[in-house]
Amino acid sequence: MATTSVRPLLNGGPTAWPEVGRDLEIEHVSKLLNDPNCQGVMLLGELGVGKTWIGKRGLSSLDVEVIPLRATALVADIPMGALGPLLARLPERPTDAIAALQMLVQYFGNRSNIVPIVLEIDDAHHLDDSSAMVITQLVLGGQVKLLATGRPAPMPHVELMELVNEGYLTVVHVQPMESTTIARLVRGFFNGQVSRQLESAVVGAVGGNPFLLKMLLSELVDSDAVVESDGVWVLTRAETDSWLNRGAIAHAQARLARLPSVLRATLETVAVAEPISRVSLLELVDEQDVDELVGMDLLSVTRHPAVVSVHQTLFGEALRRAVPAGRRNEIRDRLNAKLDRSRLTYWRLMTMVKLDMACNAMVPAEDAVKAARFAIGANDGHFALRVIDSVESRDDVDEQTTFDLGLLRAAARIMVDGAEAGLADLEQLCSQPLDLHNLVNVYATRARICLSERGDIERTVAILREGESRLDDYADEAGKADARIRFGAGHLITATRAGRFAEAMPGLEKMYTDGDVSLVLKIDIAHSLCECYLATGRLHRAILVSEWLRGLLSEWPDLPMALQRNALETVCATSIAASDWQTATAVLHDVYRRAGRFIVLNGGATEMTQAVIHLGKGNVKHALKHLKGALAASKMFDPSGIKPHIFATMAQAYDLVGDESSAVKYLRAAESELARCNHGMYFKSTVELTILTCRTRMGTTDALTDLAAFADRMKAAGLLYLELDALVVLGMAGDSRALGELIARTGEAEGLKARVYRLYGEGRLAEDPQKLMRAAGLAQEGSQHLLAAQLASAGLQAMTAPKTRQEILLRNNLRVLFDRCRSKCEDVVDSLFALDADANAEQLTAREREIVQLLAKGMSNRDIADELTVSVRTVEGHLYRIYPKLGVNRRGDIPMAVNALPTE
Repeated sequence: MATTSVRPLLNGGPTAWPEVGRDLEIEHVSKLLNDPNCQGVMLLGELGVGKTWIGKRGLSSLDVEVIPLRATALVADIPMGALGPLLARLPERPTDAIAALQMLVQYFGNRSNIVPIVLEIDDAHHLDDSSAMVITQLVLGGQVKLLATGRPAPMPHVELMELVNEGYLTVVHVQPMESTTIARLVRGFFNGQVSRQLESAVVGAVGGNPFLLKMLLSELVDSDAVVESDGVWVLTRAETDSWLNRGAIAHAQARLARLPSVLRATLETVAVAEPISRVSLLELVDEQDVDELVGMDLLSVTRHPAVVSVHQTLFGEALRRAVPAGRRNEIRDRLNAKLDRSRLTYWRLMTMVKLDMACNAMVPAEDAVKAARFAIGANDGHFALRVIDSVESRDDVDEQTTFDLGLLRAAARIMVDGAEAGLADLEQLCSQPLDLHNLVNVYATRARICLSERGDIERTVAILREGESRLDDYADEAGKADARIRFGAGHLITATRAGRFAEAMPGLEKMYTDGDVSLVLKIDIAHSLCECYLATGRLHRAILVSEWLRGLLSEWPDLPMALQRNALETVCATSIAASDWQTATAVLHDVYRRAGRFIVLNGGATEMTQAVIHLGKGNVKHALKHLKGALAASKMFDPSGIKPHIFATMAQAYDLVGDESSAVKYLRAAESELARCNHGMYFKSTVELTILTCRTRMGTTDALTDLAAFADRMKAAGLLYLELDALVVLGMAGDSRALGELIARTGEAEGLKARVYRLYGEGRLAEDPQKLMRAAGLAQEGSQHLLAAQLASAGLQAMTAPKTRQEILLRNNLRVLFDRCRSKCEDVVDSLFALDADANAEQLTAREREIVQLLAKGMSNRDIADELTVSVRTVEGHLYRIYPKLGVNRRGDIPMAVNALPTE
């Protein structure tokens, strides 16, 4: 077992702690981290009980790469503050937490080293929200394992505790050391000769805390509170008992007070600015002092990148409590003098802004705007508001910066206090004198927030009209013309959100082809236009628009994040609607390759998109994995409001795998979230269809009636694809009227889905297995394996007892197709297919089955005869009877027929 070194304090005394205690805990941690079914360990225990030491010893025996992260009180308010060592490995600084996650996924995916990575985090209760979200998603995605330490109070970050609750992390409760173990450590420290009074006093004072024990024994020796008398170490004064129990912080401060002033000054610099890069630190202090403190175990330095921090949490807290305000300001001023603020990286910028605010110093306005944007991008509205408050009222801030801060305040207030608070701030901005450019920006922002956050169509229209009415106050005719185009686009986008697709489509098409429309506005228009096309069954037009968007993203990699999100949303949605999983997957891979530039969706929407792709392919297990990741991310940050869709899709997935209790649980959650949802008609209808489909499959009362009413509503609203999806579910439930309506309506829709649905409707109504097989084959070509398996099983059910060779061959082909597609969605319960297609099939005898299996291996008649010890003529006789039973007339068809044989 490894030992923890201490500096020699006694002549002839020990230089290391005795090798006792914690063996079981260390072995348990090692086994858990080495278990492929365990994604990490959470060590919980009081401060100083040895959690970090146990974790490090547990890691030391494993072949893993450890990346230590530092969660401290200083960086707890900085978005992604704990991720410094991770982000320093990336080629560029991500702009927000979602970008950081995507870049890290790409980074880990491109590693040539196959050694597992373990993220090591001390004091997980200090994690900021953004860091916690990124770490959680990396763990859920399997890119890393996690070793975290925390205290019972305050608890580790809620995101990590969710990982515990979901079973991804295993909790190890680290208890205080037993008094007998502490006593052995005391005796070992003093070479075994200790008075009973000294031993019992120390054991009682430390309460099983090995870290406090180490400091206390050092204090005893350094303060001459113990002496050696006749070979036995004894206490020297009666008041020592009360002195021993004065607390860990006091002992830490006492030890630090005895350091030379230059070393203490270096420690204070690190404590105030920690974690700080070694390069930046050496601009402020002497390298020899840093090395000496590292040798004393007071500072630690990580590698790749070299980041310096106080080695023990207790010493860091003691130092920060002791640093006076004047000294803190002095450290800040020295940092300011050394670092060029015009070239600050994200990390240094956020650290400097935090230090400025902690010292009540003036934050430069430009830094404040950048820091607020970063914080909002990382979903940290509280920190953004603190930064804005520190700058906004100052006299040295110009008018444009004040306006920019006002817009940022509204965005932050939406996160902290809700949409109405943000809208109130924007309304106040509108009441101020504004130039034309700012007027259009603030009204367009108000309208967008009102539409996306509140879903209030009438209020959004009123805001747009109010903005239009103020244009007459300005003389800039060219600017007014651009403003009218922008407001007009706002009206069309609002109409799309309201489900008035026929009304919005002509105007959107005109603006999309208009050369005078700005690129930024054209992307928003293309997004809404694709929604119109997809809702009304015009798939081919949607594909053309999405291809333009995809090409645009390749040509303009530095587009603003929101525009990239809208464009990639559209490309993914169109590809999924077209059952083009390859393109949809390629778009997501493109996101990871271009992380930090190409942002698909915020919150859990990227994971949600991957889940939909896997579900379409029938891979429910992978879909559930991504759905759990989407749910975890959406709890942290859900600007797109996709929770209703996540819950409904999780209910659908659990229903497919036969977990009825989970399906019911998430159905209720989806219905509850949908009732509060402010999304547009198309989104709400999509979620409602998923809910109704689950209820229908589960046999809920009135589910079929509700689904039929839904189909009628979709027909009236012109939402053709959703109507077709509802009619197919009704048809599979035995509604012949729905099948007739399905055949009639598919003629108006474009794409593979419409062709599959039409063949299915015709095949079911006519009980035509040939058409059902064609429908299943088309679905399989589109990689819709689950749908293809359902259609193939319907074809097998439609078959009467096959008599002719053609009928037998058709049955076998259907069986091959079903088995092939069924194998792609093996997690799905058999009841979804209700297949009983082999009841009338003419069975092969046991001998005939043997011969068929040997034929499938390519053996000749002579080889088969030798294998079975029969004559060649006997084999030929069996073949004469086998061919009609399998529906084949040549040996080359045998392998396919073997795959079609039902298992016994």
